[in-house]
Amino acid sequence: QSSGRWRYTCVAAPTPAPEPAAPPSGGCTPENNDPWRTGSRVECCSGLQQELGKWSGSDSSYRCRASAAPTPTRAHVTVAGGQVKTKVFEWNVHYSNKDTGAIARTIAEKHQPDIIGLCELTTSMDDMS
Repeated sequence: QSSGRWRYTCVAAPTPAPEPAAPPSGGCTPENNDPWRTGSRVECCSGLQQELGKWSGSDSSYRCRASAAPTPTRAHVTVAGGQVKTKVFEWNVHYSNKDTGAIARTIAEKHQPDIIGLCELTTSMDDMS
């Protein structure tokens, strides 16, 4: 900004990774596809499980994967020099995602945070227990 005028510069955005193929209508979600892509959950095909990860870019999303379920471990508070380390987890779960069981399992089994922030969570309070 100079002399009260704004100047904008357009820059090229990075090319996003191609989206995996859409799941077949009424069928299951194939490997490496997002089971929530349609806005409603489509079960993963046999032998696959829903897994949360950063598949492209910095946003977390689900994919159907053929990986073994992680073994949950207890998180321990580490005190070093009078400071307590805290693990904070923030996740935009998508407003139409009502699978609170899968959300809870993913958080507990894969991330084990001390503090959780869920954006766009629109489920009822009864479903959250």
